[in-house]
Amino acid sequence: MAKDFKEICKAISADWKARRITHQIAAEKVGTTKQTISNQISAKSRFSVPMARKFAEAFGYDERFLLYGEGDLYAEGKGVIINGGKDKDTGLPNLYYLGYRNEPFIHGKQLRVAERIIEILNNKVAISAFHAYLDEKYDEYGELIDILEDEYAYNCVIYGVPPKYAESLKRTRQWFTDVETKAAKELVLIEQKAASGDLIDVDAEVERFRRRVLWIKDANKEEAKKNHPDLDLEKYMPEEARQEFLKMMPKEDTE
Repeated sequence: MAKDFKEICKAISADWKARRITHQIAAEKVGTTKQTISNQISAKSRFSVPMARKFAEAFGYDERFLLYGEGDLYAEGKGVIINGGKDKDTGLPNLYYLGYRNEPFIHGKQLRVAERIIEILNNKVAISAFHAYLDEKYDEYGELIDILEDEYAYNCVIYGVPPKYAESLKRTRQWFTDVETKAAKELVLIEQKAASGDLIDVDAEVERFRRRVLWIKDANKEEAKKNHPDLDLEKYMPEEARQEFLKMMPKEDTE
């Protein structure tokens, strides 16, 4: 039995939701505006032949289904999903469409990978910004991105910084990113231990992160001295304490 136009649009919406395709992404793939896409799948008007052809080419859909509600959403050979197991790096399932390299689907997988990375980093503002963008809440996304840019000095090299400082700022930004990433990985390992029922020495873990903060402090002591000329570096980071925490730091952290 042929589906009516509302059912056709409902099938498309469900498919896009499963593949993380927003109206903006769909518009870019089809070569039209976001508003046109929204109107098209809100069942306000039926598909024209040219528009059905564009949707078919962009998403692997069957033109007959789009125009008349006959058959299945996907064209033959383009809508069969094979589960190829899980990706060893991301833990996400490897899904393939037979006989068709479905770019929007691949883009959807990339979004899921990005989401997993952000959640592992465990930055609540970044997670909220990512989901705000996916939900097309662009004002909220912009506000959250501003917070992240201020926190991580993301645009500091772009906005009027003298050239002689640019490379230094670039290295500093990368260094902090590496430290944040490593700390996030360690936190995930702790969570995994807890989930598997292992005992966790809370004091030892707190001390380990305290040493990491001291390492960051020591690495930037000269900059602190520039900004605060009266700073007594011996009190800021006593050499005895510095050598003590360096001995306790993992080898790869002190190289």
